[in-house]
Amino acid sequence: MNTLVSIVIAAFAAAFAIFHTYPAPPKSPLLYQWEKEDGGSYFKFQDYDIFFKDVKGTAENKDILLCLHGFPTSSFDYYLVLPSLRKIFGRIVLFDFLGLGYSDKPRFHTYSIF
Repeated sequence: MNTLVSIVIAAFAAAFAIFHTYPAPPKSPLLYQWEKEDGGSYFKFQDYDIFFKDVKGTAENKDILLCLHGFPTSSFDYYLVLPSLRKIFGRIVLFDFLGLGYSDKPRFHTYSIF
């Protein structure tokens, strides 16, 4: 029994060592485009980078729509509806909350929906 426990612990240690240092996969072209094109940028908030998109609409009105994403998601939730929103509004602003999407993810930050 003691040998079995040692083997299991060694297997977990080896798996952790391999996968902990394994590089993250590259972004898909669609996610890369979401971040880099069409108004994607960052602003500083309390030393953290917050991702946002400020998208110009094609509507003649000057209405502004602020899109807030759910928890735990990102501004990319609006990817499929953004073309339709551009036809209705003069400007659309989307951002990723701290710790989500492309915004910074502080290591010891407490997240809450309340």
